[in-house]
Amino acid sequence: MHLTVRTEPTEAGVFDEIVRAARKEHLQLTLRTVRDERAGFGMVVVSGARYAAGYRCGASWPERFRLHLAEGLFG
Repeated sequence: MHLTVRTEPTEAGVFDEIVRAARKEHLQLTLRTVRDERAGFGMVVVSGARYAAGYRCGASWPERFRLHLAEGLFG
């Protein structure tokens, strides 16, 4: 039996790292992942007190979230 171990960071881990690096913990942002197996894709939803944004899962969502956070979209 061959076991494959996934070493990629999870969406939650990436989210936490971005928020911590930007020093935006005070915004109390939350992360929710939504997967639709029939549609064949998932979404990452980031919510704050003033705004929420959805990002399609994949390699580009962390950079888009990082940009939105830096631009003050979430407060």
